[in-house]
Amino acid sequence: MLIKLWWLIPLAAMAFLASYQDIKYRKIPNGVALSVAVLGVFFVCIERDYSQFLIPLITLCFGMVLFKLNILAAGDSKLFAAFSLMIAPSYMLLTLWVISVIGGVLAIGLWGLSRLTKDTSWIDRGVPYGVPICIGSLLGIAASL
Repeated sequence: MLIKLWWLIPLAAMAFLASYQDIKYRKIPNGVALSVAVLGVFFVCIERDYSQFLIPLITLCFGMVLFKLNILAAGDSKLFAAFSLMIAPSYMLLTLWVISVIGGVLAIGLWGLSRLTKDTSWIDRGVPYGVPICIGSLLGIAASL
């Protein structure tokens, strides 16, 4: 079990970078999502659980719908699809629930700050949903190991 936890070190570094970029610029670099995906492909090949390749495809399809409805940004969908390679199907709903709760708390916090300070810039740029995606995904991956 402990031997498998080394995956979390580079993933945490990429999650930190994605979160920082999302908070500062509201954009998740494609290179970060691609790096996570490459690690995910290696992980799936090492674990020899090739059914895991189906989960990101489903995630991208839902992400496209949410993007078209202007609910989620494309970078968020790509990042979660990359992380989902390493999340066991049995933990996917729990991971989505954690992401939703953290995202909801973040959205309510930003809304509260905008009301408290009477400064709409807190909510004008939207919610940096990359942060909850990174936190929830890392927890889902850790649980899957």
